[in-house]
Amino acid sequence: MPTRRLTLLGGAISVMSGFSCPCHSKENLSGCSISIQAARRYLTGDSSTSSPLGSVVTRSGNSDFDFAAAQTLSKLTDLFGVLPGFLYFKEDSKNAFATNGRLMNATDGTILFGRDLLFDILAAAEGPDAIFSGICAHEFAHILQFKKGLDLNKGQATAKRGELHADFLAGYFAGVRKSERPSFPAAVIAVAHGNFGDFDFNHPQHHGTPAERSEAVVQGFQFASSRRTTAEEAFHIGVNYVMNLR
Repeated sequence: MPTRRLTLLGGAISVMSGFSCPCHSKENLSGCSISIQAARRYLTGDSSTSSPLGSVVTRSGNSDFDFAAAQTLSKLTDLFGVLPGFLYFKEDSKNAFATNGRLMNATDGTILFGRDLLFDILAAAEGPDAIFSGICAHEFAHILQFKKGLDLNKGQATAKRGELHADFLAGYFAGVRKSERPSFPAAVIAVAHGNFGDFDFNHPQHHGTPAERSEAVVQGFQFASSRRTTAEEAFHIGVNYVMNLR
């Protein structure tokens, strides 16, 4: 049964299944944040700085979706004040990552979005555009963390703090979109991020439990929708929020 908090985000929706948690990788011990070498391996199979990126995929193959995705990325850039490169990777992995490495000129880093994850999202019965935008907002939040030199995971055993902070900002983005378009299914983002939660409490990649992840989205949403908080304010409020969690 949907909670009252999820209903506040835009209505009751069913829980989606079939998604693995984005950001998890055998090579990745910092949540969604990966090195430039790891990013190159995902894109080309070669970690060298000289490896060509000719095989990089910049489109989903669905022109209507690509147009909508470009608008979403533009909104995220305007809201968070960062301009990452955005690339799809073909590896058989339902993941999305952010790196502070610049694989494209004049950017603040790079977001890598797995095509398998994208295809699962596009097949979702409810709010595929919202699911996509929420994951992108989460990755943009990591780019903003890089730009501001914020490392919430320093001295921590897991990536939980940094990941929940990114979830908080994804919720903030959902709140902004909801204020712009009341029909925007913001609750989808909270449910999807909850589905991406895990119970691997002692694993370095632990992102937070399903309840913690969805609650972080709800908290960010509420600051955007009820308090007219700026993105800069939301960033720092989100830091305080995760620092006060157990």
